[in-house]
Amino acid sequence: MNRRLGQLLVGCGFLLPEQLDAALAEQTRHPSRNIRLGTVVVQQGWVEQHTVDYLVTCSHYGSAYSNIPLGLHLVLSGMISRPQLEQALELQRQQSAPERLGEILEKLGYSSRRNIDYFKTWALEQPPVEPA
Repeated sequence: MNRRLGQLLVGCGFLLPEQLDAALAEQTRHPSRNIRLGTVVVQQGWVEQHTVDYLVTCSHYGSAYSNIPLGLHLVLSGMISRPQLEQALELQRQQSAPERLGEILEKLGYSSRRNIDYFKTWALEQPPVEPA
């Protein structure tokens, strides 16, 4: 089943459901302009262009991106910053019984478990994302 870009942005926590509804409404208000969802959410300042580009690119070249570690996916998508990843990995290295990266990121307040789990599932499965 294809997952649309909007569902992915909401599921990963990049976009609120209300923002997705507003962006979809904006698309339907101007059907002759054939504006893409990614363009609308970037123009509204809700999502960074690199995030949209990364998610769509990962989807199109899924298998080439499937071996990338989760932490790097999270940084490249913009979900967390590189310093946040480095801090979480350092904490993980210091633990005698290392926790999963997602658990550490959640404890540090950098992302929610739900968003990380959704992103992890998507990144591992690499379902196609339609630009919408």
